[in-house]
Amino acid sequence: TFRQDLFYRINVIPIRLPPLRERRDDVPILARHFLQLANTGLPRPSPGFSAAALEKLAAQSWPGNVRELENKIKQAALMADGREVRPEDVLLDSVVAHSSGAASWLDPTRPYEECRDRFEKEYLVQALRLNGGSVTKAADAMQMHRNSLYHLLHKHGLDPAEYR
Repeated sequence: TFRQDLFYRINVIPIRLPPLRERRDDVPILARHFLQLANTGLPRPSPGFSAAALEKLAAQSWPGNVRELENKIKQAALMADGREVRPEDVLLDSVVAHSSGAASWLDPTRPYEECRDRFEKEYLVQALRLNGGSVTKAADAMQMHRNSLYHLLHKHGLDPAEYR
């Protein structure tokens, strides 16, 4: 559907830019740049990334390439809310990682219990964040009893006070 005559005019020197999954060393550099951009306009900008958060980012395959990375960094900057961006601030979809055994919680090659526990912990962290660390509000939002939520928080070693 592209006009052939136009294509041949602009295709003088083809430039191949490899996908981000083939340039994993670029991920931390791009992430820092996008965090700097995302911080503009935020009332409390995030100072940077924890080493674990950068590892989590570098472990992804990034099928959406640089645009997907940029969107996830914007999201992480909002989730960090002025703190250093930590791994739990980096919300990844069903993208499965491809480096040294690391994987997202939806990796079907990992044991079911491990994936369930990782999802459960991320879910609890997000519920606490969205509700300002209030267990009562988080339990209501999750449509569960407060005591059940306390049990899960204890199971995953989460302290609601850290999210206030």
